[in-house]
Amino acid sequence: MIITDWLTLSRILLLPLALLPVTLGWNEGWLWSASFALLAGLSNIADDILARLSKRPSRYGAALDLVSDKIFICGMLIGLFALDAIAFWIPLVVVCREGVIMHLRNRHTGSPALATDNWGRLKIAVSYTAVCWVALYQSLHTGQVLAGLNFSWLDGLLSVYSWIMPAAVVLTLVSGLHYLWRYLRRRPTAAEG
Repeated sequence: MIITDWLTLSRILLLPLALLPVTLGWNEGWLWSASFALLAGLSNIADDILARLSKRPSRYGAALDLVSDKIFICGMLIGLFALDAIAFWIPLVVVCREGVIMHLRNRHTGSPALATDNWGRLKIAVSYTAVCWVALYQSLHTGQVLAGLNFSWLDGLLSVYSWIMPAAVVLTLVSGLHYLWRYLRRRPTAAEG
């Protein structure tokens, strides 16, 4: 495995680290959660940049990248719901969308899968941002570090999560519909009938 594969794999490993501090009731658990979610998002960016610069794409790395993003984001959304930080419909919609897209990707046996496009990249960027923002908002209201900063504008800024999270869901649906449209427009291979 190359460095980009390790960066990709790190996102899966960061999921429990992002959820455990809050689940176990650590001091500043939400701030730890936001930090690990931010680290996962940054590893996604670094992985993408390094993969493009190295010009050594691998099918394994591309597949692992898709799966690790889905595991991290869906896992975080389920965890955030379980911790009463977001509404039930958010992980429900995202997990269902990801399941449908993974099913369509798996039907590409014998033919190259459709590559991630700009809608997918935007969706994942906004999703990582939304997850971080929710954790930071929770940290502001339950912890001491952010609350102790005493910036009156911080609460207003972090409350924007109530718009960022639905935007992430809308982008998830739009990118899913766009993928479905691209999937239906392509020619089926002999293996697919």
